[in-house]
Amino acid sequence: MKKTIVPCLILAICLGLTACAVKSPPPPPTPSASQGHAPAETDTVFAPEPEDLPEESCAPEAAAEAATEPGYEVLEAIYERYYPGTAGSSLSAAKYAAMLLDWYVAIKAEDTTARISAVQNTGESFASSHDLSPVAKTESGVSINFPEKLGAVWASAMSLSFGDTMVLDDAGYESLCLWNASDAEDLFTALYDGLGIERTGFITVYYPDDQVMYLKHTDIPSYMDDASGILYALQTAKVLPRDVELLSCETGDDGVIRLDLNSVFRDYLCRMGTSGEALTIAALVDTFLSATGTQSLQLTVEGNILETGHAIYDSPLTFEDSFSD
Repeated sequence: MKKTIVPCLILAICLGLTACAVKSPPPPPTPSASQGHAPAETDTVFAPEPEDLPEESCAPEAAAEAATEPGYEVLEAIYERYYPGTAGSSLSAAKYAAMLLDWYVAIKAEDTTARISAVQNTGESFASSHDLSPVAKTESGVSINFPEKLGAVWASAMSLSFGDTMVLDDAGYESLCLWNASDAEDLFTALYDGLGIERTGFITVYYPDDQVMYLKHTDIPSYMDDASGILYALQTAKVLPRDVELLSCETGDDGVIRLDLNSVFRDYLCRMGTSGEALTIAALVDTFLSATGTQSLQLTVEGNILETGHAIYDSPLTFEDSFSD
């Protein structure tokens, strides 16, 4: 009898353990982005765990396949809840910009052209159901001015794409993807095209590539169309540090721009190698000449001829296209 009971008990225990392993509760369901929930100030559009993201890509397959819906939701949040110039608006702009960039990089597409087409389609869908004119108002009479809102988010996206991402910590958002200035430009060019909104108030900025071999260029929004705005755009693209100051800028009868900067600019150049200095000078000159439509630029530092360890800039400089990509 005992010989029979013992094996039965062992078998019962094994079966019980197996049942426990099989009947572990499933993970709680994740709300679908298609439920029409617009992201609140603390929401993320889609949130795969950051440690699960491969370094060279962005989101898992499921997030990439549903990527067009989050983009629409972010546009909805910008339209309804974002107001430039109010308290915390710069943080909101940075968060919405990062969300849109994450969405763009996560879109599952064969190439950049297909990804751009997906963004344009989202923009067209959004435009078909919203009043995007500058004079649009809410039912209570509050101005919406979506073009102004989108412009502010675009400006923030360009700043983020050049590395000014610390603001996202204050905004409480952790970016899910890797993106750069080319991604930001492609994204917002496609968005503006799809939405049917004209891009205005931007400066084409030239900047050195990562290997300091040639110049690339991109459009950066600017709320100032004078020399200060051009300098700020160059600083946004990390061509110049933020503490470089404009002392004066004049265009003479000979059509030459005379640009005088503080000594920080000279000190910045002196810390560079020959290639870095040449590209920085070319980026500054090309950006100013392109933005102003003039032919040459004379650089000075605090009223004196600019001299570095590599060159003396004692004559006007012209557009340098030999460095362009």
